[in-house]
Amino acid sequence: VEGDLEKARARLSLLDADEPAAPVIELAERLVETGGSVEDTVRLARLARAFGASTSSLDPYLENRP
Repeated sequence: VEGDLEKARARLSLLDADEPAAPVIELAERLVETGGSVEDTVRLARLARAFGASTSSLDPYLENRP
């Protein structure tokens, strides 16, 4: 679903209809906690931001990035 925010939103709403960004944030935070891929964390943080959501733990992955 890369590059298609509406398709991503539709698919994620199947996991959490009230807050489609919730699974994205959960996965990104899990990557941060376990030392996962920075690139994947950045992608997930950007997706969460595109949905209008973010957390303080993901903010550093959005700083100074286009």
